[in-house]
Amino acid sequence: MKHLIGLTFASAIVLNVNAQSAADGFKMIHYKKYESAVSAMSSLADKNPEAALALGLAHLEMDQLTEAKAAFAKISDKDWRYKIGQAYLYAYEGNKTQVETVLNSVVDGARKKEWEKYKLAADVVAYTGKGNYETAVSWYEKALEINKDAATHLNLGYLYMNRLNKGGAAYNSFNSAAQSTDKSIQSLAYNYLGSLGLRSRDAELAITNFDKAKAADPSNPMPFLQLAKQYDKAGNKASLALENAEKFYQASDKRYIDKIDYVNVLIGAKEYSKAEGILAELLNTNADQASLYRAMAYSQYENKKYQEALTSINTYFNKTKDKTRLSVDDLTYAGKIYASLASTDEANSAEYLGKAHEYFGKAIAADTAAHKRETYLSIGRIFQDINNFEGAAKYYTMIIAETPGVSPTSTFDYYNAGVFTYYANKLPEALAIFTKMAELHPDEPVAVYWQARSAMAIDKDAKTGAAEPYFVKWLSFNKEGYTPADKDKITGYAYLAEYYYNSKNYKKAVEAADAILAIDNTNNFAQEIKKFSVGK
Repeated sequence: MKHLIGLTFASAIVLNVNAQSAADGFKMIHYKKYESAVSAMSSLADKNPEAALALGLAHLEMDQLTEAKAAFAKISDKDWRYKIGQAYLYAYEGNKTQVETVLNSVVDGARKKEWEKYKLAADVVAYTGKGNYETAVSWYEKALEINKDAATHLNLGYLYMNRLNKGGAAYNSFNSAAQSTDKSIQSLAYNYLGSLGLRSRDAELAITNFDKAKAADPSNPMPFLQLAKQYDKAGNKASLALENAEKFYQASDKRYIDKIDYVNVLIGAKEYSKAEGILAELLNTNADQASLYRAMAYSQYENKKYQEALTSINTYFNKTKDKTRLSVDDLTYAGKIYASLASTDEANSAEYLGKAHEYFGKAIAADTAAHKRETYLSIGRIFQDINNFEGAAKYYTMIIAETPGVSPTSTFDYYNAGVFTYYANKLPEALAIFTKMAELHPDEPVAVYWQARSAMAIDKDAKTGAAEPYFVKWLSFNKEGYTPADKDKITGYAYLAEYYYNSKNYKKAVEAADAILAIDNTNNFAQEIKKFSVGK
C-alpha cells in the first residue's frame, strides 16, 4: 500500500512535547524520508512509545508490514498508543470495521483533557481514508477545544483537502497552522497551501506558498519538488526547474520514487546525460521495471545514442505485457529512433526507415484525437531534422488532407506540406498544395511565391511560361508588413527575363532585366539579356 498516511509528523508533537527525537521521526515521515525515520527511530523504539509508533508508520509507508508489526509490538498493550498502531495495521489491511472499533475504544476512554486521543484517532482516518470522515472532523474539533494546537489545525486541513474536498475549510486550517512558531509545521502548512493553489489553478499563488514552505524548513524536500514540477511544466523555466530538482534530491532519502521524480525533471530540463546516470542506478536494482527502460530510451535518443536507445525501447516493449498501455509518445519515440538510425547507418538505412514508418503508423493509429495534427506534426519534424524531405512531406501532407479547410494553423500547415514536397522533388504535387493554400489565403504572398517556385522548377528551361503568372502576381503583391528579399525578387525577374527572351518578347525581357539591375547593377545575367534583346 503506497502513501498510507503522509501527515503523521504532528502526532509526535502532541504525544510528548519533550520527546524531540520521536518528533523528528514523525517529521521525516511527513517529509517522505521514511528510511531516515527508520534509521533515527530504531534505537529509540524499545523505550519510547512515540518512537515505536513513528518506526511502525515509516515501515508501513515502505510496505514493510512484518517490520511495522514488530515496531508497534514494542508499545505496551496497556498503553493506548498501542491501539493507534493496531488501527494503522487494520487500515493497511483494508479492515475499515476494525479501524472504527479500535478508534472508538480510544476516544471512549478519553478523559476531559486527553485531547491527544481525539487527535490521533482522527489522524488514522485522515491519512488512511478508513473510517468516518465527519466523525474524524468532530474529533479534531474536540481536540482543538481543549488545546489550540497548530499540528491539529494542519491535520484537520489535510482531512478537509484530501478526504472531504473542502478547499475553503482546508485553507482556513492550513492558514492557522502556518502561524505556528515551529518551522516544520510552517513548512508543511505552506506546502499544502501551495497544493490548494494548484487545485484552484492559481500557479502564481501556489509558487508563492511553495517558496514560503522551503524557506521555513530547507530540509523539507517536498516544496522543492513541487516547484521543480511547476517550473518544468512552464516549459521556459528549465534552469529554475533544475535548481529546485537538485535541492529536492539533495534533501530527499534518494528512494526509488525520489529518483523517478528527479529523473522526470532532468529529462524536462534536457539534462539527458545526468538522467541516464540516475536511470542506470535504478536499473541496477529494478531491472524488471518496464517504465525505466522507456525513460532510458528517451534519454539515450536525445543523447544521440541511437543503438542503445533501440535496445532500451525494445526492452520496454517486451516487458510491457499489455500493449494497449503503449502511448502515442512511446510509439513515436520508437519511430524516431529508427528514423535516426536510418540517417546514420547507410548499410541498413532502408530497413530502419521501413521500421520507422511502421512505428509512426502505429502511433497514428493509437492517437484517438479527433484531429491528429499534433502527431503528424511531431513525426514530420523528425524527418525534417534528419533532412529526409520525402518523409517530412508525407506526414505534413497528412495534416492538410485531414483538415482541408481554413483553420488557425492552416497557413503554417500548408507551407510545411508544400515546401517539403517541393524539396522532395515532387513538383506538381507541391504546386497543387500551394495553389490550394493561395485559394484559402488569397492575401498570403508566400503561397504565390511558392506557386511560382514550383512552376519554375517544372519549367526549368523557362520555355512554357508556367511560372509567369505567379511571379507577375507575386512581384506586384502589396501587403503591409511584407517585404520580399532582394535575392527572391532577382530569382523572379530572372525567370521572367529568360522566358520572355525565349518567347521572343524582347521588350518585356529588357524590362525584367532592368528590374534586376535596379537591385544589382552588376548582375551579369541581366546585362546579357539586355545585350541580346535590345534592338530586336
